[in-house]
Amino acid sequence: MLQQRLLRRIRLVLPVIFLVGLFAPISVQPTNAAIIDEDLDNTLDSFGEGAFYRTALSSDRATEAALKDATGAVQLAPSGDLLPWGISTVPLPISVANAGLVGLGNRLFLIGGSVDDDPEGDGATNAVWTAEFNPATGQLLGDTTEEWTDDFSLPAVEVTRDTDCDAGTADFLEDKRRSAAVSAIATDEVGSGVIFVLGGSVRLQACNQVSFSSIATQIGQVNANGEITWSSGPFVPNGLGPTGIDPTPQPIGVENAASIAVRTSTGKIFIYLIGGLRRFQETGRAGDEVISELTKEVFFAEYNTASGALGAWQRAPTSLSLAMV
Repeated sequence: MLQQRLLRRIRLVLPVIFLVGLFAPISVQPTNAAIIDEDLDNTLDSFGEGAFYRTALSSDRATEAALKDATGAVQLAPSGDLLPWGISTVPLPISVANAGLVGLGNRLFLIGGSVDDDPEGDGATNAVWTAEFNPATGQLLGDTTEEWTDDFSLPAVEVTRDTDCDAGTADFLEDKRRSAAVSAIATDEVGSGVIFVLGGSVRLQACNQVSFSSIATQIGQVNANGEITWSSGPFVPNGLGPTGIDPTPQPIGVENAASIAVRTSTGKIFIYLIGGLRRFQETGRAGDEVISELTKEVFFAEYNTASGALGAWQRAPTSLSLAMV
């Protein structure tokens, strides 16, 4: 499309005032004017040129033939203020920290975390609490803790392959976790989507009840009714150690990392896993000695919407400037 530019005439008023004398009356002379022609940018391409004087808020052309607006629109975003915080009338059933929180449709999903009433004493939970909210007001529906339901808890999955733990693979299964990286993205049907739960902090009896980072990737398919079907994905990838190589040949997991699910302009969905803390037992070390180190690695994987599977993790060529959680 050829860019069309309009000429705008600006009348510059050039008043000239003469002072006759210090005590003499002030006389105002007739106003002189100059007419200057300037280009008027009225296309989308010219919006970034720094001299944009006209916007069209629809795809229609102007009805006046003399204006000759180009087809296209520029969306003007209004500035807004965050309204005062409100207190929900629907508190959680129990106190929780270090949980993951995502929203799909008009539902909130609170996943895992640290709790103070765990009967086994490890302080973590496998609960996935769900509550609905009013999309117009944001207020959670109902007025009691019973509005939060826990019908689709995290299943037990393999969380470590630490060969120093005195157990078989079956004993490496765990469902409770805290400090996992949680993200979600909506799919085509209203209220449906996918939840990703990556890593987290776990504790196993087989590993002397030592707290360490989980290698698990869990994928939750959420339908329009808020029902979740869980499956497993590829293990959380290893980051590089201080020497620039993997610190251990086995997967070691991550906790307190950041995660986000992104849908690109081509329709593809990518999951990013950024930073975090790695707690692991290095191969060959006996007892409950655990190595803790921050990581600055950035990983990503593509989610296949047709198969519901997460592809292999890839290390981004550019990492964070410093390690963080």
